[in-house]
Amino acid sequence: MLKTRETRVEERKEEKRSEKRDRILRAAEAIFLDKGFHAASMNEIAEAANVSTPHLYNFYASKAALALAVQLKMGQETFDALKTAMSAGEKNPSCQSIFDSRRSSLMLTIRAIPR
Repeated sequence: MLKTRETRVEERKEEKRSEKRDRILRAAEAIFLDKGFHAASMNEIAEAANVSTPHLYNFYASKAALALAVQLKMGQETFDALKTAMSAGEKNPSCQSIFDSRRSSLMLTIRAIPR
């Protein structure tokens, strides 16, 4: 099936949006791990992700919503790492990051955020 020009343009827009979302999540995770949820600011996260703060709010309505997205990402990474380690049947170095106490602390902090 041939793609129309409009379809290709929309696909490129979605790819860029997805890349930006990934950049934001990586930046937020790094800042949350470094400073903790409460000390981190949306301005810092936007700057680290190379987006404007208002643009960041186009992706996540609040710091709590962004933290929840980070928690989901970390949970998926944990699941994937454990699945890989279990299927390998041996110690897997990529699993070491899931045992970082800061990750556990951040996940508990995020769970405690009132919604």
